[in-house]
Amino acid sequence: VFVAIGSRADQPQRFGLQHFLKQLRQSCQDPVVVLGACVPPDWEDAMAYKNVFFVVGSPASQLDLERAAFRHAKAVFCCQVAGSNKDNPLMSDADCIFAVRLIESLRQPDASQQPWVEPVRSAERDRG
Repeated sequence: VFVAIGSRADQPQRFGLQHFLKQLRQSCQDPVVVLGACVPPDWEDAMAYKNVFFVVGSPASQLDLERAAFRHAKAVFCCQVAGSNKDNPLMSDADCIFAVRLIESLRQPDASQQPWVEPVRSAERDRG
């Protein structure tokens, strides 16, 4: 399982990965590789689970995707941390969508896994 987190290195945010892993581990014991710009502050909570690894990098970089061995993943999950695009809140999901499109373009045509996006709405957008 490969998890790509869209976040900013200069503003680490809690991701709540332990909740994702709790659900995942009920049916799957495969290794989980997390790729993100920086180690999230709640990473130690995720380390309570076995076979969980973190790779510093960008899900929008082919080199970083290759280092994280995304081609070997049975499943790919991409998510965007709320507020990670502070320059333009209207583009909050753009980085995640770009990463999904990149992953789709780099996969082999017969690969069975499908990347999917978990859109996150920022508080500013919801109020407006």
